[in-house]
Amino acid sequence: SLAHNHIAFSDIVFKYYGYSLTSSSRRLFLELVFITDSQCSSTMSCMWLAVLISIVLVYNLAISANGAEVNITVSKAPRILDQSEKLNYPEGTNATLMCSIGSGELDGLTYEWLKDDKRLVSSTRYRISIAPENFNSILRVIDLKPDDSGIYSCVARNAFGKDRISIKLQVKVQLKWIVEPDGNLQVKVGKPLHVPCIADGQPAPRTTWTRLNDSTPARMLGYELRFNAVSQEDSGLYECRATNGAEEDLLARVNLTVLGK
Repeated sequence: SLAHNHIAFSDIVFKYYGYSLTSSSRRLFLELVFITDSQCSSTMSCMWLAVLISIVLVYNLAISANGAEVNITVSKAPRILDQSEKLNYPEGTNATLMCSIGSGELDGLTYEWLKDDKRLVSSTRYRISIAPENFNSILRVIDLKPDDSGIYSCVARNAFGKDRISIKLQVKVQLKWIVEPDGNLQVKVGKPLHVPCIADGQPAPRTTWTRLNDSTPARMLGYELRFNAVSQEDSGLYECRATNGAEEDLLARVNLTVLGK
């Protein structure tokens, strides 16, 4: 065994995939593991074998000295390629999430998909596939629903370690009215008035009321246009706008007429 014999460094032959490394290549190789020829004693033991195993790159290395040969394969944990951290898809469409390996040992590599830290299994709605060469895994979410929004994670594992990425999936739900304000309202002066304006969507919409006569914000509480006691000056055209930044805004207008006593 090389590890238990003192061998002159000059007697050691490095081969990479069967090809002998030149002196300069050997020096470069050793520099990768923070060793140079000048740092090696003339009769060093093969302690460097343990160091070589810690190389970050994948090597198939044959080392021989005095007729003895040791083959070393240095592998590493998977590293997943960076990708978009947030995806937006409309409701009813299909989402595709990809988990691709940028480096690492593919032999024995496994993938696991999770949604909000709960493991997913392949089904009619969650379709998980793995490339024949094992270099990526794809998750397809079919016929997206609002509750499909969440944090999806891919975990890649091999015998040397694991890596994980997380992707936020937002399912965009088209804005629609839950309560759309009436177009024309007549109220007697001094009476209270509450006009609801409620929309639904994903992301959740924000509702605002504006008086169009002078473009000033109207008095509102939550999603309601609210008057404790209307006056003649409150007559005018009001607009409710629901917006979520993802879909076209919803607009509804109310023409308020305040009647005399």
